[in-house]
Amino acid sequence: MNLPEYIPNIHPLLVHFPIALFLVTVVFHAWKLLFTQDDKYNSHVLTGYLITSISLVATYFSGRNAADNVTVPDDALSALSNHADKALFLLVYCLLLTGLILFTQYRHLSRIKLVDIALVILGVIGLGLLTVTADAGGRLVYGYGVGVTRVQESPMDTIVEQTIDDKAELNIQKDGSWKWESGGENSLG
Repeated sequence: MNLPEYIPNIHPLLVHFPIALFLVTVVFHAWKLLFTQDDKYNSHVLTGYLITSISLVATYFSGRNAADNVTVPDDALSALSNHADKALFLLVYCLLLTGLILFTQYRHLSRIKLVDIALVILGVIGLGLLTVTADAGGRLVYGYGVGVTRVQESPMDTIVEQTIDDKAELNIQKDGSWKWESGGENSLG
């Protein structure tokens, strides 16, 4: 896959998907808990957590690959390590949470309101972990410039001087319409 020059790796393309999906999944799970008792939404909640976990796995490993292939200033190494540690913890937490949700739905425990409340709270805690991890990643990019490449402007090979041969004139017609007319050859001089 050939990426544009200004995107040094695939991590920036993947990183925003699990952030948005995790948020939507937890909000949907809370909505299901608060506004409906229908079990038909359980599969939607589980699907959201499964896709979030899969996308987090892809994002985590693309981030590991990115860390090996971008220039990291010496003063950003500890921040990079901090971000990687938080990302790994988030990944493990989300995988365990997804497994727990899968287990509770398989055993029909999610029908118990207290269990579902606990799962939503665990989801909100996961969002907190996600926020801390995303903040650490943002500090790498915006604070240290990690993974950011400046697109070089190509110098102009030649400068072409532009000359104006014709002068255009705006003529207002009797009916109120406008008409542009060329003034002919070298009408400027």
